Amino acid sequence: MGTQSRWTGLILPSYARGSRWVGATTTCSKPCSAPPNITNGYRQFLGVSEGSTALYYCNEGFTLIGMDQLYGVSE
Repeated sequence: MGTQSRWTGLILPSYARGSRWVGATTTCSKPCSAPPNITNGYRQFLGVSEGSTALYYCNEGFTLIGMDQLYGVSE
């Protein structure tokens, strides 16, 4: 059975070293809901699966406070 996914500001990458894989095991997960909107700005994202990235931008005259990226992760 899969796990629920959500958006977060942190992601833990997996890396290949030599002839073996190091990192998280493969699992099935449910898609995240769309990443949250922001006031006086906009977001860009291509997917809602685990590992997807949402980028945030401000409208002209506004400054972003907080993280400019969120990542889809399993809970």
